[in-house]
Amino acid sequence: ARFSSPDQPDGFVDLTLADGKAVTLPQAVSADGGRYTKDDIEFWIKGNGATLTIAGKATTCETKD
Repeated sequence: ARFSSPDQPDGFVDLTLADGKAVTLPQAVSADGGRYTKDDIEFWIKGNGATLTIAGKATTCETKD
């Protein structure tokens, strides 16, 4: 994931999926954490964890310190 810089007016994330497909998701409203969504793809990140949901199927991951 590559996130937009804080000085940009509209936040986004660029993702490269496991199949090599690249997608850009605009930032969406979130009560907690960062949420990015477009069509049937949602990427939600909070702390060290993230969830990528495509067409209702979720995959979670966590960074190591």
